[in-house]
Amino acid sequence: MSLILLIILCSSIITGIMIWEKNRIASFLCFSPLFILIMLIGYVFYQSLYEVTIDSLQFHIV
Repeated sequence: MSLILLIILCSSIITGIMIWEKNRIASFLCFSPLFILIMLIGYVFYQSLYEVTIDSLQFHIV
């Protein structure tokens, strides 16, 4: 599965580079999987930095 995703990502990057001079809009569409991957990695990294200590949690029963 990861090999298929890697092939799709590489082929979209190569296609985006090849058609850059001819059609910029189509080239940006080819680069969109790369942008989505970068955003996903950034989101996972951001969420991994979020830590809550047990001492900071306060529960009140009213």
